[in-house]
Amino acid sequence: MNKRHFFWIVPSLIFLLSFFCAEVYLRAQETQIISEKQSGRFLLESNPEFLIQHTPKGKRLIPNAEVVIKNHNLGHRDIPIRINELGLRGPKIPKEKKDEYRILMLGDSITWGDYLFENELFHASLSAIQHPQKKPIRVVNAGVGDIGMQEITDIYFEQYDATQPDLVIINLYLNDARPPWGFPQEISQRGWLRRNIRLAEFLYKRIRLYQWVKEEGAQRFAWTSLQSKLNWKHDADDFQKLVHAAQYDWGAGWNQNSIDTIRPLLQKIHAHTNQNNIPIAITILPVAYQVYAEHTHREPQILMQKLAQEESIPVLDFLPFMRQHQEKKLYYDQCHPNPKGNELMAQALNSFVEDILKK
Repeated sequence: MNKRHFFWIVPSLIFLLSFFCAEVYLRAQETQIISEKQSGRFLLESNPEFLIQHTPKGKRLIPNAEVVIKNHNLGHRDIPIRINELGLRGPKIPKEKKDEYRILMLGDSITWGDYLFENELFHASLSAIQHPQKKPIRVVNAGVGDIGMQEITDIYFEQYDATQPDLVIINLYLNDARPPWGFPQEISQRGWLRRNIRLAEFLYKRIRLYQWVKEEGAQRFAWTSLQSKLNWKHDADDFQKLVHAAQYDWGAGWNQNSIDTIRPLLQKIHAHTNQNNIPIAITILPVAYQVYAEHTHREPQILMQKLAQEESIPVLDFLPFMRQHQEKKLYYDQCHPNPKGNELMAQALNSFVEDILKK
C-alpha cells in the first residue's frame, strides 16, 4: 500500500466509524415513530407521516395507523399508538351506540397524550365511573397535538356524526387561542434518506429548526431562555416577566384577546350541542409554572371561568388540585403532565363528570 492510498483509506475508515457510532447513538437516544407493520425488518423506517397528516384544516391523525413512538422525548418510554377508523386515538368505535354513553374529549397534545399509555391519560378512567342509569361509558379521545381552538372546533364538527357524543368536554390549555406552532409541517415530506438514516434526519431538523426560530419563532420562545434566569417561583414580579416573555405561547392566556378569540368558536360548538340537547363542559389545563410558583397566579383561569359563566357552561379548573401536590414532580415539561399528574387530574375530572351526570 503506497502512502497516497494510506492517506485516503485511514480518514475514510475514521469517517465511516464515526458515522456508524453516531447512527447507533441516535437510534438509541432519539425519538422515532416506527410503524408496527415493520416488525422483523432490519432497517426500521422512522417517519412521523406514519401517524400524522397535514390537511387544509390542520393536523389530523391517520386512520387505522398503528405505530410505536420509540424513546419518546418526554418520558423516554416506548409508547404504542393505535388510531381507529375515524382518525382518533383508541379502539374502534361501533357505529351502533345501543345503551352506550359517549364522552367526547377535545383538546391538544395533553388530551391526545402520545407520550402516555392509553390507560394513563387523565380522561381514561372516566369509563369506570358509575352512570346513574348503569349505562356503559365510552371515552372518545379526539385530541391532536399542536392544535388550537380553531382546530378543536373543526374536529368537533368533523367527528360529531360518527362519534355521536352524549357529553362534550373541551380541554383548554393556555395557548389554545394561538395558532399551531407550525414547525413540524416545515420538516414534513421526508425522503428515503431522512426516513431511514437517523443522522440525516437529526442534522436536517437541527438546521431547519435554527432557521425557523431565527426567522419566525424567536419571540415565541423567548421565555425558554429566561426561565432559568428569573426567580419566578418565589418572586411575583419575576413570574409576570416570564408571562410577558411567553406572550406568544402559554403567556397568551393572561390576555383578554385570547378569550375574544376563543369565545365565538366556543359559542359555535355550544350552539350545536344545545341544538342537539347535549351537555358541554370545559376544563382548564394550567402551565407548570402556575403549579410550582409560591404565589397563586390564576389570571387565565379567572378569564376563562368568566367566559364559561357567561355561556352557562360548567368548568373545571385543574390548578387548585395540582397545587395541592406541588412538592411532587407532576410535569415532564411546562405543559405536559406526567403519569402522576394525569392521575391527580383524573381524580378531579371523575368527580366533575359524576356531578354532570347527576343533573
